[in-house]
Amino acid sequence: MLIVAADPSAVLGRTWIASQNPGRPQRTVAAAVQAASSGDTIRIDPGTYYESVRVTQHSLVIRGSGPDTVILPAEAGSSESGSAFWYEASGSGEHVISDLTVIGGTGTPMLAREACGGAIAWACLSEGGALRLERCSFVTNTAMGWFGSGGAVFASGLDRVEVVDVVCDGNAATELGGGLHFTEVPTVRLDRLRLIGSDSPGRCEGNIVWYFDSQGAIEITNCEVTSSPVVGSQVGTAVELHANEIRIDQCNFVDLSVNGAAMRTVLSGVAMQEELRGPIRLLHSTWQASTPGVDGWNHYDVTILDDEGDLEVASCAFVGRRVYASVVNGPVTWMRNVMESGALRHDSRVGGRIECSVFHETPVTRSNRGSWVLADTLVQDPLFCDVDANDLRVREGSPCVGGVCGQIGPFGVGCAQVPVHKVSWGMLKRQWEAARKK
Repeated sequence: MLIVAADPSAVLGRTWIASQNPGRPQRTVAAAVQAASSGDTIRIDPGTYYESVRVTQHSLVIRGSGPDTVILPAEAGSSESGSAFWYEASGSGEHVISDLTVIGGTGTPMLAREACGGAIAWACLSEGGALRLERCSFVTNTAMGWFGSGGAVFASGLDRVEVVDVVCDGNAATELGGGLHFTEVPTVRLDRLRLIGSDSPGRCEGNIVWYFDSQGAIEITNCEVTSSPVVGSQVGTAVELHANEIRIDQCNFVDLSVNGAAMRTVLSGVAMQEELRGPIRLLHSTWQASTPGVDGWNHYDVTILDDEGDLEVASCAFVGRRVYASVVNGPVTWMRNVMESGALRHDSRVGGRIECSVFHETPVTRSNRGSWVLADTLVQDPLFCDVDANDLRVREGSPCVGGVCGQIGPFGVGCAQVPVHKVSWGMLKRQWEAARKK
């Protein structure tokens, strides 16, 4: 039997090093990428690189050395793109970018837009392929001009996008996706992200995240989403997702704007085919405003629209938020949620269940169509630990713990002391009498 050993480089590819060390052959990232073939890896040494990089390989790994690897893309109007990385790739390979920071990119013209993807711009020449971003920071990148989209990241036409352990801070676009923009990507997964909105002027749909794929699915988990304290845009949305299936789990949405109008969320189920009636799931997450919104009932802070699928909202907390849920032909399940100083409106032809939930200073209305089940709902103060500090754990004695429903809301008891304004002479007397009997 003749055994032939495989060439490791043929399987794993070569590693090219981009370094500003004078002894290195590739002094720029672009030079290392130009030397590489599909399947290779680019390793970037620490340093600040003033350049934009064009990628044409079917698959490529670009890996920095951590926060000290900084890319400052070329300015708009120069001979180069204004994106740190702009892809003209095709095929079904996987691309990875990790362990680096991109600051101040201005985007690349593509798909009849003036600018796309201040940090990363991808418009696939043919359907397929995957993009994974991990351990990166994208700061103050923009996609401005006519129909500017994806202030930090623009991706279209891929099979899959994964973004893990990434910070997006102060990125902006004029139209769609001030931070992240994904369109016609069937699978998108965002995990362990810190997303901070921009205070740039103008109207932008999905100021922080925008996604559209009528047959796609997006999953957002373990994320912190925060608006800027100073908001130039009073119109538009912060997070806007249009997909067949949406899942948000263990995320915190905090609105720091002075008028409570910056962190508007729109979740829309859009199934083009009857057999693709996916669900919308909101689980173990919080939506909070520093001040309540000012637009009244005609504009909601969290809008959930689903023509055919079903909606489940479970173990969530809403503070200072007005929620509108409209599910035309599917059931609504609202269970173990807590709402403070907001409003809730349900609309469904089928009806649904509102169960084991706490409402405080929150009017609730529902359509008179379909069959609705209301069980174990309470109108009481949830006794949050410290709303002003975004601490939505609850105090001992909260209606959100114990009872037949178990824990209500995303967090359990977290405060050791009873607040002063909740202490009365009657309470002190009961505590003293209880102590005497022990």
